[in-house]
Amino acid sequence: MSHLSIDLNNLDKSDWKTYRFDEIAKNISERVDPNNTDLTVYIGLEHLDSGSIHIKRHGSPGDVNGQKLKFYKGDVIFGRRRAYQRKAGIATTDGFCSAHSLVLRANPDVILPELFPFFLHSDLFMDRAVDISVGSLSPTINWGTLKHQEFLVPPRELQKSFAELLSSAFENVSFSKNLGATLVDTSKDVIANMLKEVSQKYPVAKLGELVNIATGKLDSNAATENGKYPFFTCAPTTLQIDDYAFDCEALLLAGNNAAGVYPLKHYKGKFNAYQRTYVITIKDTEKIKYEYLLEALRSHLDLLKRLSVGSSTKFLTVKVIKDLDITQAPINEQLSLVEKSRWFYDAQNRSDIKIHDSKKALDLISNKVF
Repeated sequence: MSHLSIDLNNLDKSDWKTYRFDEIAKNISERVDPNNTDLTVYIGLEHLDSGSIHIKRHGSPGDVNGQKLKFYKGDVIFGRRRAYQRKAGIATTDGFCSAHSLVLRANPDVILPELFPFFLHSDLFMDRAVDISVGSLSPTINWGTLKHQEFLVPPRELQKSFAELLSSAFENVSFSKNLGATLVDTSKDVIANMLKEVSQKYPVAKLGELVNIATGKLDSNAATENGKYPFFTCAPTTLQIDDYAFDCEALLLAGNNAAGVYPLKHYKGKFNAYQRTYVITIKDTEKIKYEYLLEALRSHLDLLKRLSVGSSTKFLTVKVIKDLDITQAPINEQLSLVEKSRWFYDAQNRSDIKIHDSKKALDLISNKVF
């Protein structure tokens, strides 16, 4: 049966059967000592990409100690810790993985191995996985609980068509994401080269000579849902709050981050800020434009990561920020660079929309099937 002939909006599930999870899949619990094995591929939770059935990275036996779980080519490695991260990837070779995973092998008498990974990524399965997780700081799934969970499974005569349909939808998502990632990398390189060309022609000043730097006064938990004004913290997402402390144009630079990745944003109007967020305002906008300074600071984010201080949480000092070099290009050069950069950002926005739409289509198909 071709998947093109399936009417997903009118699936008759009245004759579909319900199975316990241990009837759908087998839990492979073979143990491996990393210090005494011929296996060369180690898969930790950090090697599994959220929402992806593909495993693109791996470690080696020398990276870890303690007993691990063996997997075989075709098995699915499922992250049982923090299931809300939706990590479940297909092994492309034999190897061993973190004990915080489950190694799952489809029972072909119940579900086709090619459909099984999509079942694991479905909202039906993932929502149940989250519900049965135990623990607060690091919720984890126990096989003893998971194996008793019951799920409705499509009949065998439909499974191949469903697998083909979901595979096509998933590959469309993967293609869109890969294209988007390439576009981001290309944009970064091109803009960096433009800034480099500008820096070779004009004098350089320290950022502290060009701007005023302040910080917010609030704790991050001061945010309010559906607040009137933006509230800039060190998180990538801008929150809301009901009162404001600033009414100006500014660049907002996160001052701390566990990974040393500091969100940088541009805003004009009334807003508030977390006490570790730097509010950067230009002293003379006749000499330097915010949009240009934004690009210049973006080009320094990798440097800021390297200059971070702290161990468990990285943070930036005011001195580090003030000492950044900023090329003092003429206004017309600044505006030209900003205009060229905008083309890349517009392309990235279109790419993000494409990724969102393809992911939405995949979720729609998955929810219809499962």
